[in-house]
Amino acid sequence: MDLELNKDTLRKVAGSFATGVAVVTCRSRDDSIEGITVNSFVSVSLEPPLILFSIQRQAAFLLHLFIGQPIGISILSEHQKSVSDYFAGLNNEEGLIGFEMFGEVEVVKDALAYYHLEVDQIIRAGDHDLIICEVRGLSYRDGNPLLYFKGYKSIGTQVSD
Repeated sequence: MDLELNKDTLRKVAGSFATGVAVVTCRSRDDSIEGITVNSFVSVSLEPPLILFSIQRQAAFLLHLFIGQPIGISILSEHQKSVSDYFAGLNNEEGLIGFEMFGEVEVVKDALAYYHLEVDQIIRAGDHDLIICEVRGLSYRDGNPLLYFKGYKSIGTQVSD
């Protein structure tokens, strides 16, 4: 079936690819914790260790990012949909969000995995910016991820190494 090429069909087709859900966090200039939900996260390079995520250029979170800035990425567990919703601006349940320090950045408490990163490049790409970061530290624990596939999903059984 050939679809009309527009924003709605692009979103629907992209939503057919299952992705994990993560929250990117940083400290703002006024020292508050800022965050945004992303599902465009990808490992770019092992040497040097680089990751990439993209953010819509209209997102207020971009105002907090600069080259050399330390940031955290929390890969969410299947039980953290409300955390994802909060940082996506879909609810205002801030009181339910807990943080812990990882390296020099705050990350979402009880997430499956963490990255401590430093922003290396910010590249304009269409209506998004690509944020390339160098990995400074990482950690993970067992559990199931929060997935996005035409809406939020979780894996029914434990994912093991």
